[in-house]
Amino acid sequence: MALANGKGGFVRVRAFVVALGLAAGAAEAVSAAPLRLTLDDALERAKSANASLRIARQDIAMARASLERSSAWVPSNPFFSGGLLQAPQTGFARNYGVSLSQEFEVAGQRSRRMTVAASSLHRSEWDQRYAELNVAANVKLAFQHALLARERVALAERGLDRLNDLGSESPPESLSRAGAEIERNLFAIQQARAQREVRAANQALEAEIANLRYLLALPPEQPLEPTGAVSREIRPLPPEAELAARALTQRPDLVALRFDAERAAEQIPLVKREAVPNLTVQASVSRFDDDTFAGGDISFYLPVARSSEPELLEALADRERSDLALEDLERTIEREVRDARRACVAAAEDLALVQDVVVPRSRENLELQRERFESDEVGTSELIAVLADAQYAEREAIDALQIYVDAWIELERTVAGAL
Repeated sequence: MALANGKGGFVRVRAFVVALGLAAGAAEAVSAAPLRLTLDDALERAKSANASLRIARQDIAMARASLERSSAWVPSNPFFSGGLLQAPQTGFARNYGVSLSQEFEVAGQRSRRMTVAASSLHRSEWDQRYAELNVAANVKLAFQHALLARERVALAERGLDRLNDLGSESPPESLSRAGAEIERNLFAIQQARAQREVRAANQALEAEIANLRYLLALPPEQPLEPTGAVSREIRPLPPEAELAARALTQRPDLVALRFDAERAAEQIPLVKREAVPNLTVQASVSRFDDDTFAGGDISFYLPVARSSEPELLEALADRERSDLALEDLERTIEREVRDARRACVAAAEDLALVQDVVVPRSRENLELQRERFESDEVGTSELIAVLADAQYAEREAIDALQIYVDAWIELERTVAGAL
């Protein structure tokens, strides 16, 4: 087309191709831009995108449909039948018969059935809240782990930089050939270890980001960058009795199980009422040899060949099972609160020791050892040893912080509320 349209057409085509390439490059740059999310952003996205929560919403939709079905005024649709009548003399002529029947419940089953269905709906709603609680806890854990993994990467890179700076120093001339070689070997070993630590920290960061991306239902190729920092503040905790009381009041799984126990209790009178036979009312009209006949009847099943005793026994066993499960869950929640609070207290004490003693004294030792090294009081190997200890102390601090954050999030999940 460029040749057919001459030189001007070729220029226009070339400009179009260049513009198209620039647009494609811009689109690629936009698609490669990382999605920056705060913790609140991540929690909000998880509510709408997480697969388990979407499944829980469908459970609620099914329970609502069951409630709507239970509210029907009659147990079945009207039944219509009709036919023609044949006589030997007149044939089919105008001889016919039609009937209409309708089944009715007479023991108030509808109200009981609706009560049972409403309890099931409430349980589904609270099951969803429990799923939301767990998803929020998992997102918080993944988000904080990603932030701490990023800190580990920065720490590992700082350690490698410190070693690289140290590598520019030559071994003291007072050392023998073997001593100088040992110094160089020790430096090379520690440098290799630092490089491995950087590589492992980056791999761990990618794994944490991938886990967070999965919880937020993001595509695998979507770059993700969590923003913010993990708080290092050690916060006071309410008393154990207060936390247990709060958990027994607001834990969604416990509320859901209470509604299930209510459903099981309401199922018993429903079974008893369903044992009362339904009445079927029928009206019929027929015409034969120019005579019209009309009438009706009432019919019901006789409960003699099959009783409702098995259904009643099943309902009684279901109620007993629900009551026992509710009692057991209450005891389990109290134990979970005690264990979670104890773990949180222990993690806080450990974090305080690392932050207040281990890290500052390790940093002080590193500065003092560096001064001695610059004064030729110690060699490279002695400085590397203190540097490795300081690096280890910094890793200890991040590990202790992660344990404390995990324990705090688990305690909030156990109590089902912010502390």
